[in-house]
Amino acid sequence: MTITTERRSFNSRSGLVAAAAAASTDNGWRRACIRPKQPTERARTMPYQAKPLSLDPKSIKGISEKVLVSHYENNYVGAVKRLNAIGAQLAELDFAKVPNFMIKA
Repeated sequence: MTITTERRSFNSRSGLVAAAAAASTDNGWRRACIRPKQPTERARTMPYQAKPLSLDPKSIKGISEKVLVSHYENNYVGAVKRLNAIGAQLAELDFAKVPNFMIKA
């Protein structure tokens, strides 16, 4: 006796079976994938350093020196400072206890 089944119905049924099997098993592996294991020793990261402005702002025609220096200090140096602050916050987190939204895994 031969049983014929449409591919779509087979795929949907096998997907439901797989989802039910995954839901019934222990989700400890899922938690391990979402949250990284806490290192035994906290890794010390060296803070990033902003590079000096690589051009003479006075020599650029069409853009004022004030605008160039302001953008360098506010945008670039500010981004480097924020990156260092985020790195320091991550170094102090206890990954086993912190909510997922703080890690954005």
